[in-house]
Amino acid sequence: MALILATPMTPLHAADADGYYRTLGVGKRTCGEFVEAATRRDAAFTHFVAWLAGYLSAYNRFMPGVSSVTGKRGAMEQVPWLKTYCGDNASAFFSKAAERLIESGDLR
Repeated sequence: MALILATPMTPLHAADADGYYRTLGVGKRTCGEFVEAATRRDAAFTHFVAWLAGYLSAYNRFMPGVSSVTGKRGAMEQVPWLKTYCGDNASAFFSKAAERLIESGDLR
């Protein structure tokens, strides 16, 4: 028990030395598929937005000093940026678009 309490509580970075990590769910779909779904505003679009909300929530939880990467806005407000990025990078995984969104600092 003492060992557990003495262990520093730092986030784990679950990527290998090359930065690879396993993506689950809709994050494995392409940006082109996202743009199509966003245009139709169908059930697939809802799945993309829900996946993004989970991704952003995980980022908030595991990044030190971050309580809300999107401020007071949610996943839906990020769609315009993602449509632009994904329109230019149709073959990229949607998870990569989510990474680039955060890296851009242009969260709405």
